[in-house]
Amino acid sequence: MSRGLKKKISVVAKMEAQTPLSVGGVGGSETADLELAQNGKGEWYIPGTSVTGPLRSWLETRFERGGTIAAALFGYQNRKTGKGQASFLSVGDAPLHVLPGLGREVRDGIRIDGATGTTKKGFKYNRAVLPAGTTASLRLELDLPPKPVEVRRELASEKETVRLEELEAALREMLQALTRGEIRFGAAKGRGLGKMQGKDLQIFVYDFPKDLDLWLKDKPGQELALKCLGSEETLVPQEFLREKIVVAWEPISPTMVKSGRDGTKADMVPLVSGVGPGGVAPVLPGSSLKGIWRGRAEKLVRTLLLTDARDPAREAACREI
Repeated sequence: MSRGLKKKISVVAKMEAQTPLSVGGVGGSETADLELAQNGKGEWYIPGTSVTGPLRSWLETRFERGGTIAAALFGYQNRKTGKGQASFLSVGDAPLHVLPGLGREVRDGIRIDGATGTTKKGFKYNRAVLPAGTTASLRLELDLPPKPVEVRRELASEKETVRLEELEAALREMLQALTRGEIRFGAAKGRGLGKMQGKDLQIFVYDFPKDLDLWLKDKPGQELALKCLGSEETLVPQEFLREKIVVAWEPISPTMVKSGRDGTKADMVPLVSGVGPGGVAPVLPGSSLKGIWRGRAEKLVRTLLLTDARDPAREAACREI
């Protein structure tokens, strides 16, 4: 691949997990069916592909031309013509660092049979996670070509042009979303895992050819404020409904979610997770809360439809609702 390069924008940031994090590797282990990804040094890390996917998905769904801009930024291939382009945004692997005194945890996962109220056969598994407070070193590089990028996606009748200012603005919007903790990474995001917040952002700009020597020697270019990316370019957000619900919990009876490990003085002990350097606390995992709410919702729907979990035809209608 050979293409001209007008400017390069390099971003370095620290990502801090606000919730436990599960980024799966290859296969399982003796203690977990879903293990954590490890690099060649045996370190836990988030592969660059696992960073790229959530960033691209967030961009595509948040803005009116998000799909076109994402295609220009992250690359695409038209399956009809076989043509396309490589990504202009390079995303590096992000090594993970765990707080002192803490380490890998194991979470159980099950599925409840709606008819019997017991664990469904074949749906007992566990996954390895890293505790909240785990940090990752993130590095991104955006290459800007000398002229606007033309995109022809499969569903588009004509080529669409993406201006260089739009690429910069897209990077700015994604970085702002990271600093707000809006983008989740890894597995089980719908169960509360993977919320990470960007901190200590540093943005350096290299104008070519005058800054080529700086970049080749890995020296910092001109530092740029986040708000200056894309100048005054504004991406048009899509309209979508998003609700945030905050619930204050106060148990009125003893409450416990069982840990995947047996205790030394009791057969069942509560699930705990890391909450700071060397500290742990009991937790109610998102998977347990989601399961309870889903079961309650299904019960209401079955009551309204006068159906039963054992009736396959009506159960399918229930799940469509």
